[in-house]
Amino acid sequence: MNAQSVKKRKFGTTDGATVIHSGATINVRLSQDTEDGDSRVHCRYDHIAFEVPDLDAAYNELCKKGFVFSTLPEDAEGIRFAFFEGPDKIKIELMQNKER
Repeated sequence: MNAQSVKKRKFGTTDGATVIHSGATINVRLSQDTEDGDSRVHCRYDHIAFEVPDLDAAYNELCKKGFVFSTLPEDAEGIRFAFFEGPDKIKIELMQNKER
């Protein structure tokens, strides 16, 4: 696997990390004990995030392919994001860094 660990980081108050694999920026975030949901059983990760250059384009492309989003695209704290459910009920986030 040719993944490069970029940095450990915080997502709000929660620990996580950013890695790059095959040119894709991937953010992972640990779940907190106070969070509910089936996704917590998967390695205690709440979700996995893929950083994309154009969130709205990625969202529209995935909708055309039949993916259903649980959170529609929205803005918060310098990012634009949306969530959908992947295999084994893993929450997947698409995010666009608005500060770049």
